[in-house]
Amino acid sequence: MKVLYITYTGLSDNLGSSQILPYIKSLAARGVEFKVVSFESSGQFAERRSQLRLACEGLPIECFPVNRGEGHSRLALAGALFKAVKLSVNLARTWRPDLIHCRNALAAECAMVASSASGIPYLFDMRGFWGDARKETGQWNHSTLRGRLVYRFWKSRERKYLVRSSLTNCLTNKARDWIVSHGYKGDDEVVVTPCCVDFSETTPQAEKGARPFTCVYVGSMGGVYDDSRLFRVFTAAKEAFPGARLRMLTSRTPAEIVDFAGRLGFGLDEQELEVMRVPHHEVFRWIRSADVGLSFCKPGFFATGVSSTKIGEYLSQGLPVISNEGLGDVSEILAETEGGLVLPDHISVEAEKEKVRAFLVDARAMDRERIRALSRRLLDVSVATSNYQRAYEAISNRSNHDG
Repeated sequence: MKVLYITYTGLSDNLGSSQILPYIKSLAARGVEFKVVSFESSGQFAERRSQLRLACEGLPIECFPVNRGEGHSRLALAGALFKAVKLSVNLARTWRPDLIHCRNALAAECAMVASSASGIPYLFDMRGFWGDARKETGQWNHSTLRGRLVYRFWKSRERKYLVRSSLTNCLTNKARDWIVSHGYKGDDEVVVTPCCVDFSETTPQAEKGARPFTCVYVGSMGGVYDDSRLFRVFTAAKEAFPGARLRMLTSRTPAEIVDFAGRLGFGLDEQELEVMRVPHHEVFRWIRSADVGLSFCKPGFFATGVSSTKIGEYLSQGLPVISNEGLGDVSEILAETEGGLVLPDHISVEAEKEKVRAFLVDARAMDRERIRALSRRLLDVSVATSNYQRAYEAISNRSNHDG
């Protein structure tokens, strides 16, 4: 089977390295041949081009990077989108793949044009409700005419991506239910695949001996993330375990985090922080030696479509997790994996503190091997690979039948 894969998330980005390459490589090992059109940051791709080539060596994966420039300026984005559309159409017409797989909204623009030009069906890999996230977190000011028009435009595009695709993949069951209830797709036309992790690369061995109680947080801050809740839960951890540490695997500096927390009303000391920027292959090492993983998303409709990569990373180490109920299917996932605490989105500060402190007292004694084993059945990369392979086969079979 031949697949033209289009993604706005660059393969050289951290997210591309952790959430795209493992899926593609696993599918390629099962006999799927890929040509990948990806939007890449010029600086990152120049540095990591050889690493990508090595990662795909011996597999039927050929990459066609498009330079999206630095800073995501509108002019650079428009130019990159034009190049990616042209490239996608050319590959669809000349290579004649069995299907087109587009990951996220801008990639779907390329896929729709390429599909129309070639007659090849496409899978819309929906990465949540992007327009709603920007509106509900204030990135698009809905109180202005311009903000409302931009939001309506993107919702209309989202509807077209859904309706015109042969199949849609989304991250959560809640998102699937919304898509079906609005008539954009039928029950058998939506696949649910949460963000998964390669469990084979990890071994949940916690550090022995005396050490400070450590909360870990992986990833960026701001935007859709509820940073106030992150610092509030850490404050509760400090009260339960004096001397507790907050380990943050992020690109920010300790001084920036202290300043950011201060602007949110939380007094942090740099001595309480362990802040580091590490390559993806080292992330598990620093998760492994923590006591609890934190992941919070701002509540809203957009959050129903969110699947947190960091939660999969925590659970792959058997690490207990604290999250909030509005984040996608996290309530169901943590219940099934016995892997953590889900906080209600609307709860008093005191009640939240009591829940957190009670949970943390037992966190170190939780059975990590059991959490890991239960989580693997839901969140291992093999689950995603099997889902995508079935989706590919369904589109191919449907296309052959229609033809």
